[in-house]
Amino acid sequence: MAFYRKISSVQTALALFLRKYRNASYREIARECGICKSSVARICCQNPPKSKTNRPGSTNKGGVQRKVSHRSVRKLIRALRELRTKYGHATVKSIVKRSGLSFEMASRRTFSRYLNENGYGYLQARNKGLLSENDRKLRI
Repeated sequence: MAFYRKISSVQTALALFLRKYRNASYREIARECGICKSSVARICCQNPPKSKTNRPGSTNKGGVQRKVSHRSVRKLIRALRELRTKYGHATVKSIVKRSGLSFEMASRRTFSRYLNENGYGYLQARNKGLLSENDRKLRI
């Protein structure tokens, strides 16, 4: 088992400084700091952990920002339920119009994806229409 000498934080800081600000080679840095050049390469190539500025409990996972907020998705679902009870079926265009949102914020396909994500996929409308509340009560 080989013994490795611990590299001090002063040597690490000096190596990073020389590499970043003087653009020195690994060999030059190794000579000045008194460590081997493979250790210099390891120190200089390590990505320091980025500081998290997110608040605790936030669900920001990075990536592409959502075009439609969670509140707007709830508006979409509410409008869909209203239109289904009133007319029996609804298109994405009518749902977006009823919810007060606009197609300037996202495309029709995006709104459709959000509805599918929440379990409101496309259903073929019946020709007869859906049962009204009164007919449903009578049938039961």
